[in-house]
Formats: sequence, structure tokens, C-alpha cells
Amino acid sequence: MTDSRLSLKKANMSIGVIYLARYAEGPEPMLRFVESYERYPAGIDHDLIIVYKGFPRWSPSFRGIFRRIKHRALAMADESFDIGAYRLASEQISHQLICCFNTFTEIESGDWLRKLHAALAEPSIGIAGATASYESFRESVRAISKAVWFAIHGTPFDAEVAELWGHEIIKHAPNPDSPIYGADAVTIEAEFERAWNLTNPAVLTMPGYPNPNIRSNGFMMARNDFLNFTPKIITTKEHTYGIESGHNSLTARIVSRGQRAVVVGANGLIYDQQDWPNSDTFRRNRQRNKLFSDNQTRDYDKMSPARKRLMEQWTWGEQFVEVKHITRLPNWWEPLPFSPGWFV
Repeated sequence: MTDSRLSLKKANMSIGVIYLARYAEGPEPMLRFVESYERYPAGIDHDLIIVYKGFPRWSPSFRGIFRRIKHRALAMADESFDIGAYRLASEQISHQLICCFNTFTEIESGDWLRKLHAALAEPSIGIAGATASYESFRESVRAISKAVWFAIHGTPFDAEVAELWGHEIIKHAPNPDSPIYGADAVTIEAEFERAWNLTNPAVLTMPGYPNPNIRSNGFMMARNDFLNFTPKIITTKEHTYGIESGHNSLTARIVSRGQRAVVVGANGLIYDQQDWPNSDTFRRNRQRNKLFSDNQTRDYDKMSPARKRLMEQWTWGEQFVEVKHITRLPNWWEPLPFSPGWFV
């Protein structure tokens, strides 16, 4: 089949927009989604499928929020994470293309679905997302863990490091009973390396940086591809990280068969992998070109300049940021226990 015929075939495919309404998150994010859905036209025909996740039958619910918009309702228990909800819906609908949203999504641009669909209609494109990243989950967890490790073992205060890492360190109490508490930085780092190598194998085996992946919110792809590339049962959070950014992620599976994974901006332009950092859709330049916002984009908006720089470097930077032989770290904590589960 020629490219022009493939393009025409994709252009005529039916579209199911899947929105996950998770009861545990409360009514506010659902209301924001509904208001934005009403505010910004999709620009192309579609069916809206709302997955009511964890809604109890015997108590008041938030379903009334959705009465004002036409949709098909599906229900499920509060399990299997976001990806599991998308899969449940995909198994129960017959649409050829799907676009998936988590509970915290808010639409930010008109013709949002038309823009995604215009990209996916190109035969060479297998997945189109509103945001993407080069971030390595493994390296991010390692960097955060290392900062916390230094802090709980009594490394003194340093203002610059506190600005970068204090938001994580403050969650953990120092452990004066540790045999290496107050030791020199080289000893503490050596013990960190030993402990890190005992951490969850699912984390240790994740790809390193750079690790290009389309984020698993606000993305569009063929429903059959999604079903073929995701397992029927999803039991752990690490499992979902693997689907989004592991060696066999949705992005990796698409690229491995010779198709492109692209980002689409509010301006309607298509950005290939090498151009993702310049799309201004995620953790850069005020994210001014994003089609959708969510909890991650809003968290970034609220960060201090130092944390924004850190997140930008983790997401797009050429040089990964990690604690290296730091001799001083913050020494203020809330009385919360450090979790050994980070490392074993």
C-alpha cells in the first residue's frame, strides 16, 4: 500500500478519547478537565470514554460532573494504575485510534485532537504525544536516593545543595545509629554504591540517560498497537514505568519497527525526537507550547528556579546532574523515618 493510501486510511479511522476519572483524586481535577473539554473544541469527530475508577456505589460520587458532556461510561476497581485503565477501555471499545488522558489533564488549546490526529495520519508516525522526555527513571531515582543517603548519614549543611535537593531530603530523618553516620564523604559514597546495587532490579535494569520516550498522558496511537504493546495484567508501579520509558516502552516498540515517535505542540507543529527539547512543551521555556497540562507540568510551574534547572537538565540536558563527593548537605528534617525499601 502506498504512503498516500496509508495516510488516507488513517485519516478515516474512528477515534476514542479515553479519560481516567479516579475517585481517590477528588472532584477538582475532573471538573478542570470537563471545563477545558467544553472550552476547547477537539476539531475532529470522536467518542469520549470515561473510565470511572474506584467509584463506590454506596456513597456520593462525582459522576454528576460529567453529565453535561456526552460520553460512554466504563467502571473499574482502583487498581492497575493509569495504563491499566487505558487498557481496560481499549479492550471494550472498537475504535481504531485512541487518545489517553489521566485524571489531572486539562486541555490548553483548541483543535487539540485534530492536531494530534494530523500527525498520526502520516504513515511514518506510530505515536504522537503532547509531551516527551529524554529522562532515565533509573538515573533520576539514583540521583535523588544519593542525595538522601548523604543527608541521613550526617553530612553537614550546604546552601546550594539545599536549594537543589532540599525538597527530597526534608522528607527523611538522619540516622545517628548508622555505623557510617558522620563519616567522610568517600566512605558514605562507597556505602551508597553498595546499597544501590541491592535496590529493586526493575529499577536497576531501566535504560540510562538519554532515554527518549513519549509520556503516557495525552498521547495518541492505534488501539491495536496499544493492546499489543501492553500486558493484560499490571501489578506494580515499576511495571508502568517500564511501559512508558523502559527498554520495551510504547515509544521503543514503535521506533523499533521503523516508525517515528513525535511530539505535537499547541501550534500544531510536529517535532521529531531530536527536536523535542525545542518544542517548549515540557520542562522548558515556561512550557508555553503545550497542548495539555497535568500534575507534572503544573508541579514544574511551581518550582523554584533551582529546581526548574535541575528538572530541565534531567529531562533534556546533555550532562546529567548527580551528587558527586558532596561534603555538606542540608541538616534540617521533618521527623519522618527513612525508608530502607529505597535500597533493598
